[in-house]
Parts: sequence; structure tokens; C-alpha cells
Amino acid sequence: QFNTDVAIIKISKPLLSEKSEDKNDEAYSILQSFILASIKTLDLDETDLAGCLRYREDNGISNFDYILYDTTPGGAGHTRRLANEQILKQVFEKTYHIAKDCTCGGADGDSSCYSCLRTYKNQKYHDKIKRKYVIRYLEDLI
Repeated sequence: QFNTDVAIIKISKPLLSEKSEDKNDEAYSILQSFILASIKTLDLDETDLAGCLRYREDNGISNFDYILYDTTPGGAGHTRRLANEQILKQVFEKTYHIAKDCTCGGADGDSSCYSCLRTYKNQKYHDKIKRKYVIRYLEDLI
């Protein structure tokens, strides 16, 4: 058990991918983008925030919650700052632009790089993290 501060981002919009495996990749790509955008918006060190996914179903539609948490035991208050509407809006916009403004993976965004969504911490999933998932999912929410 690890006690810390947590922010849960729930978006009612269903994921756009058709296959179950692609939905997992899509959700993980979005999560990584939320983490990186939060770190940049809150001016934090890369090691201050982490995240995970929680599967849920809404009226028979599968989806994920995006859970961001402080890596400091007991919490450092970083995720609590995301409760501010202005800051959360900035995080959503930055999440989208991190993926949209990069050029890796060509026009389709069928990849990611260290300039957008890749980090040392998520290197195990580099082949699954793609900009296109973030762009498609968030473009009508921004």
C-alpha cells in the first residue's frame, strides 16, 4: 500500500480504437501525455508524477480512468493542484499540443519520440505509444 495524493481524470468519451489491444495502447498513450503535460504545466521534475489506468464500463461502453499520483509517499500536493479548473484546462491543452506539435511518425502520427511522449520511465512501451491516439481522442475536446 502506498499513500499519496491522487488525481483521477474521467472522460466520458469512448476510446476510438476498434480492437481491444489498440484501446489499451490508445489509453496508455493518452495517460503518458497527461503525465508529461501535468509535469510541464506544474513545472515539476519528471520523477514527481506517475500514473496508471483503471478500466471501467459506462452503460456497456468500455473506457479507462487516467490516474495521476504524486510519487512522494504521503503526497507532495502536486496532483491536488490539478483540481484547479484553470490548471486542468492548461493540462488538457498541453496534452493535446505535446502530440499535435511533434512531427515523428509522419502525418499519421503513428509513432512517438523523446520530444513528445517517450521517456526513460515508459521505454518498455515505446512501440505502443503513438501520437495519433492522443490527437484523435482530444482534438474535439480542446
